Amino acid sequence: MHGLIGSPLHFQQVMRQLRPSGVALCAPTLDYLSHDLLSLARKVAGDANSSSAVIVGNSIGCQLALQLPTKARAYVLTAPPFDYSRGSVPLRRAQIEPWVDDLYQGKGHITDEAEIRAEACTQLAQLLANRHNIGRIRSLKAQSQDFLSNPKLKQAQARIHFVIGEDDYTTPVDAFRAFVAENAPGARVTVIPNCGHAVPVERPDVVAKIIREEACLHAEA
Repeated sequence: MHGLIGSPLHFQQVMRQLRPSGVALCAPTLDYLSHDLLSLARKVAGDANSSSAVIVGNSIGCQLALQLPTKARAYVLTAPPFDYSRGSVPLRRAQIEPWVDDLYQGKGHITDEAEIRAEACTQLAQLLANRHNIGRIRSLKAQSQDFLSNPKLKQAQARIHFVIGEDDYTTPVDAFRAFVAENAPGARVTVIPNCGHAVPVERPDVVAKIIREEACLHAEA
């Protein structure tokens, strides 16, 4: 599940590394601006049998993953919504490129980086071209913050693996570890050095490895 400023392209390298394993892979294109998260979760759940799947979400896609109505084998949640006051989508065109630049810390070695950055800038420009979208962004921000109180965090904690970038300013490492320890102590947390908010883009090798590990660990789920 990609984030608001994202697409299946963000998981392309992760999927390439997983494809030799012979598992079925699905990275849907998510229209966040036309659905609330609950209705979008129902739509996604209708396209796949999530009960036997490892569900992977990035950013607001983490909240969407937990909204899926069926029990998943495991959840790998990268760059989860946490402190969005520090990572709000810019509402001025002049802020678009600097904001996109701050998403990525592993600059220069990201596969298809220029294409991914250009797509993110285009998405933001299209969002800001419609004033209605600004209201939708604010609504989605509020819905994503509900992630912090989602009861599924406790219910599924033993099957959740959080993956955060050490340099992701929206998810401060110490504060997030403390939150997990209090609210979902059975969940695992992996912190990736020299990595920002776009975890699957910056370190697809680590994400693919964790997906394999979680699939094996919860094979009987």
